[in-house]
Amino acid sequence: MTRLFGGLLLLLFARGLGAQVDAVLRLHGTDAEMRVANPTAKQLHVAITLFQDSTLTDSVPARISPQTFTLQSGGRQVVRIRLREPIKPGTVLRLATLFSPVVEEPEPPRPTMRFILATRIITRVEAGP
Repeated sequence: MTRLFGGLLLLLFARGLGAQVDAVLRLHGTDAEMRVANPTAKQLHVAITLFQDSTLTDSVPARISPQTFTLQSGGRQVVRIRLREPIKPGTVLRLATLFSPVVEEPEPPRPTMRFILATRIITRVEAGP
């Protein structure tokens, strides 16, 4: 019974995360479009960056519009990506979407040290013809 409950909980948690961004994004020429959603109960700050591979060390020059924004609870945003230079069909890139909570600044003399957890979801970007 405990395993069944744990498995169900894991399935629901993974489903909620999967609903935030596309798992695979198709690049048509130099353009792509992605939908970002916030299924959580609080607003989230979102930042998006395009990388060469999954090491996330070398970004790809691209126009991402909007690149950073805040999503209200239940909100959705369409993000458009345009590469500055075309790439070969079949090339695979990675799109990193960072979700972080919007944190209110505490009034002094509150402690200033706090832990803020963020979630980064990596989307596979496949270049097509």
